[in-house]
Amino acid sequence: MVLLSHEGKISFKFNANSKRVKIKTEKKSKVVLEEGLSDLLGFHPHVVEGVAESSFVADPQAAFPVFYVYSDIFELVVVGHVEAPLLRVVRISGKDGDVVSVHYDRPHYVPVIGQYFQTIEIELRLNSGALVPFERGKVIIALHFRMRQIL
Repeated sequence: MVLLSHEGKISFKFNANSKRVKIKTEKKSKVVLEEGLSDLLGFHPHVVEGVAESSFVADPQAAFPVFYVYSDIFELVVVGHVEAPLLRVVRISGKDGDVVSVHYDRPHYVPVIGQYFQTIEIELRLNSGALVPFERGKVIIALHFRMRQIL
């Protein structure tokens, strides 16, 4: 879609290396970035006049805020058309800068590979399969183990 009165006066450029978006507007043109679109493009909500580069990485999955939690200690489970060591899909709510906490009342147990671990590697991924691009802050994950019950 092109607004004929603004054709050639506004440009959006995506840098694949930095995953940031640059918006450039010409005279008497501006882009209003409201919540939602600003999240997708990596900006805080504001009005762009002139040139602006996103402060954060562009996140096309921002409309679907879920993380997939994978670990090297879990047995493979069917995920779509492949098998993967998926623990859980976690729905995330909040905005950039918020402290987000997710707690489950009922533990979700999955079979693990082996009985002893020296290290546990955990990955948080987006719908696209890309690692979650954390730029700051901490992630704390608590795991609960129990002996497998034989029926």
